[in-house]
Amino acid sequence: MLPNKFSLRTRMLFSHLFILLIPAVALTITIYFQFTESILLISAAVFLLDLLLAMHFSNRITRSIALLQKNTDKINAGDLDTRTALQPGDDLYCLGSSINQLAHTLKQSLQQNEKLELSLQHTRDELEIRVEKRTAELKREIEDKLLVEEKYKKVMDASPVPIALYDMDGKPIYINPAFTDTFGWTLEEFSEEKTNYIPQEEYDLNIQIRRKIIKGQGGRDVETRRYNKNRELLDIIISFDVWRGKNNAPIGCVVILHDVTESKKMERQLFQARKMEAMGTLAGGIAHDFNNILSGIFAFSDLAKKHAGDAQKAKPHIEQIIKGAQRASGLVQQILTFSRKAEYQKRTIHLDLIINEALSLFKSTLPETIIIKEELSEQITILADSTQIHQVIMNLCTNAYQAMIEKGGTLTVKLNEIQITQGDINSDSYIKPGSYAHLEIHDTGHGMTRTVLEKAFDPYFTTKEIGKGTGFGLALVRAIVEAHDGHIQVYSAPEKGARFDVYLPCRKPLPAEDETESKEPAIAGGSERIMIVDDEESIRLATQEFLEDYGYQTTAFKDGKEALAAFKDNPDTYDLVLTDMTMPKMTGDMLVKELLNIRNDIPIILCTGYSEKIDESKALKAGVKFFIQKPFSNQKLDAVIRKAIDQNAQQKTPDPGTRL
Repeated sequence: MLPNKFSLRTRMLFSHLFILLIPAVALTITIYFQFTESILLISAAVFLLDLLLAMHFSNRITRSIALLQKNTDKINAGDLDTRTALQPGDDLYCLGSSINQLAHTLKQSLQQNEKLELSLQHTRDELEIRVEKRTAELKREIEDKLLVEEKYKKVMDASPVPIALYDMDGKPIYINPAFTDTFGWTLEEFSEEKTNYIPQEEYDLNIQIRRKIIKGQGGRDVETRRYNKNRELLDIIISFDVWRGKNNAPIGCVVILHDVTESKKMERQLFQARKMEAMGTLAGGIAHDFNNILSGIFAFSDLAKKHAGDAQKAKPHIEQIIKGAQRASGLVQQILTFSRKAEYQKRTIHLDLIINEALSLFKSTLPETIIIKEELSEQITILADSTQIHQVIMNLCTNAYQAMIEKGGTLTVKLNEIQITQGDINSDSYIKPGSYAHLEIHDTGHGMTRTVLEKAFDPYFTTKEIGKGTGFGLALVRAIVEAHDGHIQVYSAPEKGARFDVYLPCRKPLPAEDETESKEPAIAGGSERIMIVDDEESIRLATQEFLEDYGYQTTAFKDGKEALAAFKDNPDTYDLVLTDMTMPKMTGDMLVKELLNIRNDIPIILCTGYSEKIDESKALKAGVKFFIQKPFSNQKLDAVIRKAIDQNAQQKTPDPGTRL
């Protein structure tokens, strides 16, 4: 059997042979009988020829296959340069060419792999060198950083001022010994979430500080308050800045805290001294006003006495006496408002009314060479303590007055409402965008130099002669303004005068019923039994006569001890007690306490002309139903008495829907 894989030429040869055989067979059949012997001879010759040809072609193919096998074995052995020697005319030439191409491609691939392996090895060696180098650098950086941190830690540990470090999430990661000494907590205790360190009223400010830190900003000299471990409230001034790491990225913050509690106490004492100093400046004008008021009272009293028998003529004189007394009362109230030592209470107030009150007190001190111009917008309300705002106005006006006292001039006071946007706010300011009351106080005095202007708000700084100023006027003003979430600016130049701009957040207007002073109601009167306690005979007798004229039953006592003894004997005899505060032997608050111990449902009204010991809030906490300031009208007294008695009666009446 012939090999399956012959060349095309071989196949063609066999085809020609087959074609030649056909006529030979046909001829043989035709002349079979005639040329039998000849045909046999020819057939044998043809067969022999075919056999020789077949043997020839078989030997050629066998030699080609053997050559391909030999070259393939060399290639398998790794000799990729081996090539088959077959020629284009050989039977297996195409197969040999494919094997040669495969060997060439395989050699190129191996050479490329060798190059890649060499490159990879070079890169690996270079990377190892770089890693070793960077490791050494990091080691040096860590060692240097540890040295720096150790130095910083030693500095912070040695600092007498409390220092705390926080991460960007606000978690404390370090506090120095001074912090522990001041506030009482260790780092482990301070890190606990339940640590009550920041007072609730300071939350808003603390949020503002956190926002600045998150933005990568710092701040200095921010006044706030913090609790210590013993729940004592400390006055604190803090400075803070961002703590940065690699690539200057914020990773935490450092906070420095100055405990100024003691210095604040001293400042408050000096502030009070400053107020007394201002009162000394105003004393002459106050005395002038009082003398004018008293002169009018004396004059109209004589006229009323002269026309006592003629009610028509006496009535207008008596009305003038009442007006004079009211003016005197208002003047005293302004003096007490300005000079009192009291806890400040913020409420919604009309700023123009406070300014008018302050200016009416201040005008009496001005010489004729100083003119006041007022441009006040009405209906501007703020949330503030009226006493402190009164102090701001009086201090700024006093400064202006002193700047113009030699040559005279004009003091301009303006009030209007403005809008402050985010773009108007400096990065160092904690003022918020919104609606603000803008108070401008401008004088035409000698002005200030740049040096004086830069120190104007510093405590203790003053340009006045010794004995003529404490230097706390403007420091007090700024402290009050900032305590009201406001802002103050000053503009001045030598011989150009000075202008102070005060910005205070506006508050929604008061309800209509609070905006206007309601008229005093008509006297209602009653039949209840009232105990009157007052050491001032004229007040005691006048009050007793007034109440009895309107139907009340009264018993009067000149001191608290007498009143207490009578009350102990018959506690159910009285429906209400009206007592003064300042009395000999027993003060009003002491009497209130004793009376309530005997009968806790007795309604008590406490009144006073002035007392540093008690105010309305303290009186109400002590159990007093109402607290009224002397002097007061009979109509107001009757209204308060009726309200106290009626409220007490309602409390005693059981609610029918209540289950007992």
